[in-house]
Amino acid sequence: MEVGRKKKEAQSFNKRPMNFQDWEKVKLSSQEILDLEQEARHLETHEDSEHVARVCIGLLKQTRYQSKLLEQAMNRVGFLEMELDILEGKQKLRP
Repeated sequence: MEVGRKKKEAQSFNKRPMNFQDWEKVKLSSQEILDLEQEARHLETHEDSEHVARVCIGLLKQTRYQSKLLEQAMNRVGFLEMELDILEGKQKLRP
């Protein structure tokens, strides 16, 4: 059921013209927000400080990696959009 819903969302998303900043917007579902808050509260009240420290270290490393990956992806998207604008501009100039 979840796969079918995501496929429909992807199809409808692809039909809409996308502005540059549209893909940057993060939209969490209500369930995702609830899950995130529950996990945060669980860590907040956890009594094993070594466990919490290990989780924090893992999250720190993961965040750095994902930030770098996102930076590279955004640079690539910007480059491709620039190329697309140039190509579309050249096509308009042709008779």
